Amino acid sequence: MDAIDLATAGFDEWICVDSHLPSDTPAHSWLPATQLITPVTLIRRVDHTHDALVTQRHEGTAGHGQDVPAADGPVARRVALSTTQLGIVARLVVPIIAARTVGHDVDFPHLTDLWFRDVLPAPVPVSVAWRPGPARITGSAVESITNAFIAAGLSKIVAWDNVASAVSTSVIMVTRCRPDLRQAASDAATEILAMVDPRPGIVAGPSFRRRSCCLYYQVSGSRRACCRDCVLA
Repeated sequence: MDAIDLATAGFDEWICVDSHLPSDTPAHSWLPATQLITPVTLIRRVDHTHDALVTQRHEGTAGHGQDVPAADGPVARRVALSTTQLGIVARLVVPIIAARTVGHDVDFPHLTDLWFRDVLPAPVPVSVAWRPGPARITGSAVESITNAFIAAGLSKIVAWDNVASAVSTSVIMVTRCRPDLRQAASDAATEILAMVDPRPGIVAGPSFRRRSCCLYYQVSGSRRACCRDCVLA
């Protein structure tokens, strides 16, 4: 399948990804995504996230813009596991939904379709060999990465709710760049959401609420720090 240039469609760095052909081996600092879920890489990324969350806790900056008090003490490692997994799966989910929103019939990439640059600041640079066809979570890199985090100790319910949250939030990210695509983004994301959240009648976008908390509010300990789609909000 030909490369898809999301930048020319008006999307920003949080949505855009690089592209390569399936037969290509991206040069320089690109690594196959199979390395992303090796224990060494996964633990290093979780450690980096954990350090950042501890800093936010001590500085009182973990409130999504809400005022929360600075606090002493540790942050539970499961919070860093959840935050890291959510960030990675969102990096894979959002470009697919954006591409489908503008009319490209693309499937979720498998691990073998992906390369990444192992840098710690977000957004993680990703290169995709686009896969044509109806979107399926089963067998995808999203499923493989989610299962790796579950094996590392993240609750299965939280992990798959993180995927659902990433799918729903894609509507907000797409329409931030392209307000004219609000309905198309909602339709594309809602179709995907049904694959990971079995509740009838749910719709992706600002009205979506998770079944479980992603745990981020525990960084500050304040319910004021809950995400907008949190079950506790």
